[in-house]
Amino acid sequence: MSIFGSSTKYSTTGHHLHSEAVRHLVSQHKVASLNYHDEQTVELAILAARDGQHMISLQKIRDVLHHLRVSGKISHDDKEGLMTVFKNYYNQL
Repeated sequence: MSIFGSSTKYSTTGHHLHSEAVRHLVSQHKVASLNYHDEQTVELAILAARDGQHMISLQKIRDVLHHLRVSGKISHDDKEGLMTVFKNYYNQL
């Protein structure tokens, strides 16, 4: 890890990600610090970051989650847990 954040590179290839899938993936990550309101915040941020064809890359999801963490809307552990969920999902595509 670099002093400026994770040095891990994620795929920039966009994949279709429909709102139902986002909702399922975010709600699948159950931790005490991520309540219903936080889940909604994450869902809306990811949905807003998709392009017009409902496509989004894993790198873009990472950027969205990083922004939410830096702005204090989710914790570091939430960001890491959610990235694990999305990485697993994208690896199955």
